[in-house]
Amino acid sequence: MPYTYYLRNKITGEKYYGVRYAKGCHPSELWVTYFSSSKYVLQRIVEYGRASFEAEVRKEFETVAKARNWEERVLRRLNILRREDWLNQNICGKYLWTGKQRPEHIRKRIARMAITRRRRGWRNPPHTQEWRDAIARSLKGVAKTKDHRARMGCHKLNRKTVRCDVCGKSGQYVNMKRWHFENCGKKPEQLICPCGYRGVAPNILRYHFDNCKKGKKNGQAI
Repeated sequence: MPYTYYLRNKITGEKYYGVRYAKGCHPSELWVTYFSSSKYVLQRIVEYGRASFEAEVRKEFETVAKARNWEERVLRRLNILRREDWLNQNICGKYLWTGKQRPEHIRKRIARMAITRRRRGWRNPPHTQEWRDAIARSLKGVAKTKDHRARMGCHKLNRKTVRCDVCGKSGQYVNMKRWHFENCGKKPEQLICPCGYRGVAPNILRYHFDNCKKGKKNGQAI
């Protein structure tokens, strides 16, 4: 009978939520003959003893699929990968904590990838001399245009943050050049006062038109 269970260490306050679906399993075995498959729970048992844990059967299921689906649903809802008070290090093996991996873990992972590549016939052969000569011949005598060089220079300029003089927004050079400066959609429209002064709102509306001292002094119609 598959079931899910909940564990809590009374000393450290750490918790664990798991599922049991082995052949012949039964909820009555929890913390009698079965003590979880998590190595982190087993480490706490060795350090603090079995009596330091509270064990509780949470739910029983008819099939293994229903039990595993329920476990994943609970762990995702609890967001256990972002909480330090839970001993769970993954959600059903699908979602892993993205913390720093240990060196031995990295070596094992690289070794497994190498075995998989050999089995599937994946190869990354180095470029032969003929291949390199062909690439050199195809690029020989090709002159880069000014436009091409300008586009290549954008990668260096993109490391800097520039500010649009029109709207005041800051960002990377490539995006800002495309959507801001002369192409900025927030570019204000210039207004012309009867006195001949040109400017943008709201400054020109504050000192000109109805409030224009120069126009009134010269007798111009406002």
